[in-house]
Amino acid sequence: MTVPFQSMLALTLGWLVLTGGAPDSWLIGGPVIVLVALAVQRWRPERAHSVRWRAVPSFTAFFFARSLAAGVDVARRTLLPAMPLSPAVVSYKTVLPSGAPQVFFAGVLSLLPGSLSVSIHDNIIAVHVLDDSSDTMSDLQQVEQRIAAIFGVANA
Repeated sequence: MTVPFQSMLALTLGWLVLTGGAPDSWLIGGPVIVLVALAVQRWRPERAHSVRWRAVPSFTAFFFARSLAAGVDVARRTLLPAMPLSPAVVSYKTVLPSGAPQVFFAGVLSLLPGSLSVSIHDNIIAVHVLDDSSDTMSDLQQVEQRIAAIFGVANA
């Protein structure tokens, strides 16, 4: 059994970030990375979703820009109590296939300031938002389209 290169690369980069690249951490990190990569290959679902790596840089730029704008908005609402808030839990029907694409979508929404994924059930993601009076559905659709590009989903 060969160790998959993509898993090794992702795990190695993750380990570097977590440990700050400390040389002594590789005593544990090296074997763990190899074992986890082998486990991922062995127990990977038959129909795993492939990632289109060319879409990742565009998504990363979009995510950082969106995070900054949303962070400024949340900060303004915190510092200016007169700013309107209309918190709500909205239901968003996603066209992303179940599994990694939907879980990634929910995770990204939770990382963006002002939104938090509550649940995923039957292709519907419940999202808590700070202001439902804004164009929430359009915002969710924009994020979904970026994630669809990463997973090669054409219908988003």
